[in-house]
Amino acid sequence: MSSSEKRRKVDAECRMFKNSWTEALFVIKQNETILCLICHEKISVCKEYNIKRHYSTKHASEYDKYKGQIRIDCVNSLKKNMTGQQAMFKIPKENSETVTKISFMIAEVIAKRSKPLSDGEFVKECLEIFASVACPEQKKIIKNISLSHQTIARRIDFMANDIESSLKTQLQKCVFYSLALDESTDMSDTAQLAVFVRGVSEDYTVIEELLDLRSMKDTTTGQDIYEEVKSCIEKYELQTENLCGLTTDGAPAMTGKRNGFVVLMRNSITHTIIQHHCIIHQEQLCAKVLDLKHVMDKVVQTVNFIRARDLTTDSSRLFWLMSVQITKTLYTSVAFAGSAEQLH
Repeated sequence: MSSSEKRRKVDAECRMFKNSWTEALFVIKQNETILCLICHEKISVCKEYNIKRHYSTKHASEYDKYKGQIRIDCVNSLKKNMTGQQAMFKIPKENSETVTKISFMIAEVIAKRSKPLSDGEFVKECLEIFASVACPEQKKIIKNISLSHQTIARRIDFMANDIESSLKTQLQKCVFYSLALDESTDMSDTAQLAVFVRGVSEDYTVIEELLDLRSMKDTTTGQDIYEEVKSCIEKYELQTENLCGLTTDGAPAMTGKRNGFVVLMRNSITHTIIQHHCIIHQEQLCAKVLDLKHVMDKVVQTVNFIRARDLTTDSSRLFWLMSVQITKTLYTSVAFAGSAEQLH
């Protein structure tokens, strides 16, 4: 028999902790280890010989004099002291988690309201004023909250990355998805391409989210839009085989017959996809077909009249007059159509 087979393994001996050791040797079992109540030293092997040796060499001279109920009271006192010390370490940990959670929640509100990142310090000052009056015992916790603009920026980045990761995980479960695109120019004269996704999983769970917002610095041709959408698809690891539909407006860059985005996307895949026209643009086209110019002219004329007035004018009365005029015009249109049902 080899030496490895003869060697005993501690884990294989199934040594059990005996409750009688607590009173006799001042030890307890904690997290699969033996802990001395007196010196808080861990005893590596759960074996009576090792525990007795530790007690006799370090604590017997001092604690052997305690007998009966006095010894039991001493053990309970040591247990209580150990529990209190562990609680002292646990409370700061809980406070730290609370402070971090509050910091993330405030950063989320700042991001949702599109407020400057430096507003975090202002919020902290307000919280300190509130705590000093309402709950002075919590003032220390509020003082430890980090709300500097660097911290708020990091918190927002962490939340954005978590949302992106969560969305990517959900989209991986979709067996089919479609994309909706809209390109417009913001106040800084930068073209922004908004990409929306709508997907369905095998259990018919529908996901509809803003997939990405891509800034287009130079041109906004169909090829440029195609490259941005392709990069967005690769970023979220979407399978082009599962793409089933595209929704765009009627701009030449989107629906051009030769170099439009839809044509380029169709040429890059091997299956057929359905193209939809944006419902908002369809409503605009319907308004043109119904010839509601006489209604819109009155609305524009009324709005311009109010905006041209002095700020001291009674605006509520003016808007009331505007609503009356619009209602009168709409009823006139209904009368010309014959009935409201025919107009619909």
